[in-house]
Amino acid sequence: MPKQTKGSRRSGEGPDLNSSNAENSCVDASQFPEKVSKFKFPEFNKDSDDFRYYLQRFELEIYVAGLSGDQPHHLTAHRNLLLKSVGPDVYKIVVDQFYPASLFNIDYDEVKKFLKQHFAPTTSYLAERVHFQHTYQSSNESYGQWQ
Repeated sequence: MPKQTKGSRRSGEGPDLNSSNAENSCVDASQFPEKVSKFKFPEFNKDSDDFRYYLQRFELEIYVAGLSGDQPHHLTAHRNLLLKSVGPDVYKIVVDQFYPASLFNIDYDEVKKFLKQHFAPTTSYLAERVHFQHTYQSSNESYGQWQ
């Protein structure tokens, strides 16, 4: 397998959305605040949206808007835009998680990590127990096949 250099991508992988070398990255720093102020993204609906997909769409929209990059001011903008976009209920969850620290002192990656963990699908202990208790070995299955 060929060695990848910084900024190179394997076939089939999407753009590096946080790379400062991304083609669509904001070139003119004077346009950055204007692009940030015009950024719009739908609110996260925790009842119908899967956060993994919401976050992928959010980062894709960041890229399309020309706001991608890994410089501190880019990552600060990403954090602020994500917190602005998730909606008041999810924002409250984030504030409560990091209290007493100010969200201005929390990195974008920390916020993402917390939200991914918080909204990760969970397995019900009781549902798994019921499922296990209702599994039976068929008469044509060996013990090894049934396990």
